[in-house]
Amino acid sequence: MGIIIDDSNYGFPEGVDSLLRLPQYGCVVWVEDGTLYDCEANTFEEAGGTVQSAIDAGQGGEVTAPESQAFLDRVNFHLGTDFQYDNFAGR
Repeated sequence: MGIIIDDSNYGFPEGVDSLLRLPQYGCVVWVEDGTLYDCEANTFEEAGGTVQSAIDAGQGGEVTAPESQAFLDRVNFHLGTDFQYDNFAGR
């Protein structure tokens, strides 16, 4: 399960259309310019609950080693992306 948030109240920077909360993975993810970013859900809220505040606080980061293809499949399903596990440098 994932929860898509597309409300401008979440402080999306230019290039970010939606935010996906993935409670089962304990994170929040978003895509900016074709790159997948994530932030731990609790840290995201502590940073102010917006993408920009998480970035400003140094909490949001590029995903370089996703947990699994299942994680990426969930992201792909909700955000309409096509991320593949083998294409991440740090896996």
